[in-house]
Amino acid sequence: MKDTFRISDSVELLLINNCNDSVILPSSAPWKIESLEGGVVFKPVSLQVLVEVRPGEEIRWAWDQKDNNNKQVPAGCYYAIIDTLNKGSFRYGFCIK
Repeated sequence: MKDTFRISDSVELLLINNCNDSVILPSSAPWKIESLEGGVVFKPVSLQVLVEVRPGEEIRWAWDQKDNNNKQVPAGCYYAIIDTLNKGSFRYGFCIK
């Protein structure tokens, strides 16, 4: 994953299962974007279904840099957080310039 994006670039989120067992996701889009202070900037609407990511599989999502009010977020640094049911949460920091 890149760690720097230009304003209006699509931010791609990628989960690769490098484990020997499946990763179980709590929904079809179990991710959110947070500010460095911890406030939720964006959380997608998703189906409340369990999603299995088998060993060696990957799943991708894209964020258009819009907040929950559909407005462009300001330049700055953010965290993408992907939650799982059986492997905890994964956090990735990136900046928008």
